[in-house]
Amino acid sequence: MTRWKVRGALLATMLIAALTLFYAAGEGPADEGGGAVTHVTRVFKRAWNRIAGIGSVVTDSNDTTGSRAGGKQSKDKSASTKSGDQRTSCALLGSVMDEERKPIKGAKITVRAVDTNWEKAVESDEKGQFRAFDLEAGTFNILATHPEYVGLIRPNLNIEPSERPPEIEFRMPLGAVIKGKIKDEAGKALSGVRVAARRRSLEQIGKGEVYQDDSTYKLKRTDSDGTFTLEGVAVGENVFEFFKRGYELETKIVNVQPAKIPSLNDVVLRKTGRLAGVVMTEEGRLLTESKVTLVRYRGADGTHETLPKDSWTTTTGIDGAFAFSKLYTEGVYDITAENPNFAPGGEQSVPVGTDRVAIKLERGGIIYGTTELVDRDTTPVSVQVRAESVIKGTTVTREVKSTGAGTFRFDLLPYGTYKLGVISEQYESEGKAGVAVERGKAAGDVVVEVYEAATARGRVQELSSEAPIAGAKVTVQASYGMGRTRKKSFTAETNSLGQFEFRRLPSGLHSAQAEAVGYARTPGASAQTFTLDPG
Repeated sequence: MTRWKVRGALLATMLIAALTLFYAAGEGPADEGGGAVTHVTRVFKRAWNRIAGIGSVVTDSNDTTGSRAGGKQSKDKSASTKSGDQRTSCALLGSVMDEERKPIKGAKITVRAVDTNWEKAVESDEKGQFRAFDLEAGTFNILATHPEYVGLIRPNLNIEPSERPPEIEFRMPLGAVIKGKIKDEAGKALSGVRVAARRRSLEQIGKGEVYQDDSTYKLKRTDSDGTFTLEGVAVGENVFEFFKRGYELETKIVNVQPAKIPSLNDVVLRKTGRLAGVVMTEEGRLLTESKVTLVRYRGADGTHETLPKDSWTTTTGIDGAFAFSKLYTEGVYDITAENPNFAPGGEQSVPVGTDRVAIKLERGGIIYGTTELVDRDTTPVSVQVRAESVIKGTTVTREVKSTGAGTFRFDLLPYGTYKLGVISEQYESEGKAGVAVERGKAAGDVVVEVYEAATARGRVQELSSEAPIAGAKVTVQASYGMGRTRKKSFTAETNSLGQFEFRRLPSGLHSAQAEAVGYARTPGASAQTFTLDPG
């Protein structure tokens, strides 16, 4: 007897037994689990499931656990179990093929909930198949994307718990390849421009429920020479967007046809930012004929750019006003202003788009003094003197040459604290810091001490083999000035040939000492005393 004949015989026997119990006992409440008929029906269902090979246990509403002991279960627990089954049983199956029905591997399938935008992403395998499990019941948009193919969408797919999940077949058209180059208004190639393309509108494929997607962008950035290659662009009208921080967004409608693939070599990004303001005195009087310059730009993305000198310069009119156009569309600029009768001034970090920045120029202060040699009886010396200060984040530098008598003077200096030094190939200075320039008070009788500079060179080697020692530390102790009472130390490191060099040492008596890791100092050999004369 076959297996199904055995099952049929068992089923018939159970049916006879159930009918006998029914007529014998009636439909009364035998216990908390129900009457005899209910009990027999329950047993019958379980037995049939086992005979038929069904893995899950079928229960009635009063036995959600499948326990023989039974007993009534709470309605809340039953509802919770049912909800949990829905969440874990929802799934989506499908395949991704090209137009010749060949499988596409690596296509990204995004399952996105319509109501919440929650999404889950999977990829197609080497057979083009994909599976998305653990989905909640609901309505979803299903998107299929691949770098080389046109993006597709199956909108508003309702997914419910089912033993047979819904299946979708995507047949992706091969996209066109678009190339181009992007420049600025001056013809300079722009790197890092984001190129984005999408279909202008949805287009249904055949008579099905799958469309060419108009919401997913193909993305690329331009290379260092401003060129780009964008794959997977749909045939028909596409919206191209070109964006780089600091430039106006450029948008083009491009009609792509198989017989005529366009090239986009005429794309130009423009700077449309603007800054405007006035230059005035501390008392608020507007200043004409003032030179205004943009000196530095800082972008919102952290980029810094020191602008070429005098490339962004204008002059105020009779109303003291100035304006700059064709600037970056975001970020900040540093501005300076100069007038022959006032100390230079400016404003830092002025946001693009500001149309009323006010730059106030001060009357300025004075520094005067002398330059003197530290090692001569006849001390005055004529040399270029530099005054430097950082004011409101900007480094202010002024230079003037001292006379034959060693005198110098700075006028119209912005208020602040300055450091003075000299600019010369022949001379070096001790430096003079902390010189304060204040309103209504000149900084006078400032002495900048100067000495003639000299150069010392040498070599460090092993005592026995005379092999050069690289990386040795050489220290020079200089004694200079009148009576050689001034002391100063200088250090250098030897190169691969054991050589070292000191530049701009003060002329005078010097002692040099060398030390290196792995070597011991040798008396008389590791140190040397010598005299340096200028020239």
